[in-house]
Amino acid sequence: MERAMEQADPPAEPAPMERVWDGADVDGDGRADFANPTGLEPREHDAYGAGQFGARRDGGSRRHEGVDYRAEAGQDVDAPISGYVTKIGYAYAGDQSLKFVEITNPALNYAARVFYLKPTVDVGDAVAIGRPIGKAHSLQRKYPGGMTDHVHLEIIDRRGARLDATRMIVAQYRPATTTLAAAE
Repeated sequence: MERAMEQADPPAEPAPMERVWDGADVDGDGRADFANPTGLEPREHDAYGAGQFGARRDGGSRRHEGVDYRAEAGQDVDAPISGYVTKIGYAYAGDQSLKFVEITNPALNYAARVFYLKPTVDVGDAVAIGRPIGKAHSLQRKYPGGMTDHVHLEIIDRRGARLDATRMIVAQYRPATTTLAAAE
């Protein structure tokens, strides 16, 4: 009996887990129709409030109509949906440094607006989900002293209603994949 215990293999180490962002498949083709624009988690509460959908703004007089995804200034910001760039605008009147890109997907009847980036696309461009559309902009000059750098994502349905992006883009944890180069 003692000998059998000596030869037993030690318990296996649990496989390392990685976070992946799964987008909803609204057209039923088996592929995600939405993607996280930064690959990072939504902004938590900071000195300027919270980044979740529906958070209170301006003392409760209005609600946050998007989800803020953490970003590092200068990082690529990816298209959250495929479609066409239908608008590039300014996030704030009188401030031409902070822009947004609007992408419309006529086949899905959804649009997405991504705020606080330096666009690398133009109106009329076709864009693919997950491909870069700009670079994240620092928010530190506009909001000094404690706002987390982020991009603001609004998903808009065919009726014009804003949807909670965290219901369309969900973090999942799966065993980490090993690349061929890492295995060699």
